[in-house]
Amino acid sequence: MLLLDSGFVYYCSPTCKAEHVRAGDVDVARTLDAGAGGGGEIGELRRGTPASEPRGPALAEGSGRADERALGLSGIEDSERPRSRGTGEPRARLLVGASIAGLIGLGTALTASQGTWAAMVSALASSVVVVETARRTAAQRAHVGWLAWLLTLFGAPLLAVSGLLAIAAGHDGRAALAAAAIAALAQLLAAVLERRSVAPVDDAIARLLSPLPRRVRVPGDLAADGVSMTTAQIDADRVRSGEEVLVIAGEVVPVDGVVRTGEARVSLHASAAEPSRRAQGDPILAGARVVEGALRVRATRAGAERALVRVARFGEGDAPDAAPLARLAHAVTRYGAISLFAASIGAVIAFAPMGANGALEVAAAMLLAAPLTSFRRATEGPIVAGACAAGLRGIVFHDPRALERAARATVFALGSRGTITSGRPEVVETVELDGRVVELLPLAMAAESAAEAHPIALGVLRFGESLRLSPESVRRAVFVPGRGVTALAPGGETFVVGNRQLLLDEGVSVALADDEAKKAESRGRTVVFVGLGGSVKAILLLEDTVRPGARAAVQRLIDMRIESVLLAGGSRGTTEALGRELDIDHVKADMTPDERGAEVRRLRETGGVVAFAGRPGRDDAALAAADVPIVLGAAGGPAGERAIALATEDLRDAAASLWIARAARETARRTAAVVAALLTLGVLLPIVVHILAPGVPTYLLAPFVGLAAFAFGSPAGARLLRRIDLRIPIR
Repeated sequence: MLLLDSGFVYYCSPTCKAEHVRAGDVDVARTLDAGAGGGGEIGELRRGTPASEPRGPALAEGSGRADERALGLSGIEDSERPRSRGTGEPRARLLVGASIAGLIGLGTALTASQGTWAAMVSALASSVVVVETARRTAAQRAHVGWLAWLLTLFGAPLLAVSGLLAIAAGHDGRAALAAAAIAALAQLLAAVLERRSVAPVDDAIARLLSPLPRRVRVPGDLAADGVSMTTAQIDADRVRSGEEVLVIAGEVVPVDGVVRTGEARVSLHASAAEPSRRAQGDPILAGARVVEGALRVRATRAGAERALVRVARFGEGDAPDAAPLARLAHAVTRYGAISLFAASIGAVIAFAPMGANGALEVAAAMLLAAPLTSFRRATEGPIVAGACAAGLRGIVFHDPRALERAARATVFALGSRGTITSGRPEVVETVELDGRVVELLPLAMAAESAAEAHPIALGVLRFGESLRLSPESVRRAVFVPGRGVTALAPGGETFVVGNRQLLLDEGVSVALADDEAKKAESRGRTVVFVGLGGSVKAILLLEDTVRPGARAAVQRLIDMRIESVLLAGGSRGTTEALGRELDIDHVKADMTPDERGAEVRRLRETGGVVAFAGRPGRDDAALAAADVPIVLGAAGGPAGERAIALATEDLRDAAASLWIARAARETARRTAAVVAALLTLGVLLPIVVHILAPGVPTYLLAPFVGLAAFAFGSPAGARLLRRIDLRIPIR
């Protein structure tokens, strides 16, 4: 155990850790009180919290089926759950035993002769292998249906029956018996390989979900003093949307929500390089870790509806919001199984005149070469892997359809202020024309107070405060979105603070300031004109720094051949200078928020799929008009209920979300196409060969075709994870 500035750090077992926490009687009240600024609604935790329940970081510990429901894991079959070493050893022994049985079946088949008991031993040994395969793949029944699962297992027994019938009829059935043993071993190998192939995706999901606490702290009643507050610890699955939870330093936020009270430094997602500040009104995503301070969070989504928990269900093809490929996989496994069953029955009937054992061999070859479950793995694996890799990077897809739409994006539109730039412009220079800035600034500060906390207005206010000036009184201040503010000065004169277009609309000539303004705009500065009494008196020059990584984000879009369009409210000169800096050729300037929304709709009408990256509130019109709205810094909150929400405001994550979506879709489509070709070949080849060359034993090749489908389809998700890690490393 170590004592750091942030508190105790434990390196012992959970039980030991809980004992230390109880024995030390950690004063979490002090941490909460400090995080809330010394009081407020979070208040002070009373010592009445039950001592038997762990506090602080120990809340993340826990077990039981109720806790699994909180993580959305209650639907996982026992055969898919991680096993301890003690429970894994019997499984290993069963695998070895089944493999030995298969080899015995193969050996006895090669020595079997007409009328010998070796044929029966071979068939029985092959059946033992099939039973072990069925046990290992039993969890697939819920996903693919009973019929598709059974058809995958039925090929080897049919071959064994065919061999027995041949021997009973006085023919040589050793080839069919040997093929049955080989097929059974191939199916067992496919089951083992499949489990290992999907393990990387399962591990990624575990990394995403394991930090989520299974016990949460909720506020209780106020004490008699009206300040202190009791708390209770409950199962995470009991929390509902709209309820509140408390999170202190060292704990993980258990719900998607909005900070109601408190202030803290928070690691926003699993791969966050540095903690960020979160305070009242800020959204926060389940899985974020509080590094310092304390928060009271109102849940917007809880339990299985949390954004990161939904990721594990992205591969479900029967969900209302399923991706098109997942729906196709669902149809293939559910309804294709009926077709395959009917085709195999039809083959038995059609080829029965040529011999019962021959007809069974054709049907068995079809079933062995067309394992329908491999098609589902080929499609669902990349979809789940892509959503999971995005979640580890603080990127949340609202649903599988949103991921599929993002993969088809051809145009990426974005605003400038607060998206490409920091959104905190500062006055760096003033130019006096027909008036003194120190006399005009108090009026400008008063007028800008009507601008609804616009970044430029805040920049002007900060500049005036730095000069120790106080706002003067103005009347009838009116904020014009995307333009500026108009008001009446104390003398009744019209006072205008804004861009060139606003002054022209108000009848104020800007010719006197135009040369200076154009020079400043060519350097990427924002020009704010100050007009009084029908003439321009001064201009304020502001600079807004470009966000780190904005250039890298645009370069990724260029590499993906996605057209970038800059929609800005600044002047053309300023916008074009910013576009040149970032290699964005298509720019639109002097646009109001509503005009940006109209431009996004126009881009959609040209036939492209338009993604727009912006901030909630300021860019709502454009976000609502986009096919793929990407909301910066809104994951967890109500504003994040869009196609894509980011935990951060990093534009690189916006570009990465499109790359991940496209990579997931391409991988799923390519893998599904190859597996579909193998399945088609597996169904048609035995029929065609049996018609053209009745004596050719196609059933010897069939198990390897089915194994190839599993070997290529099952690792699709793991391949995508490796590709994402190489192209978009976790920062």
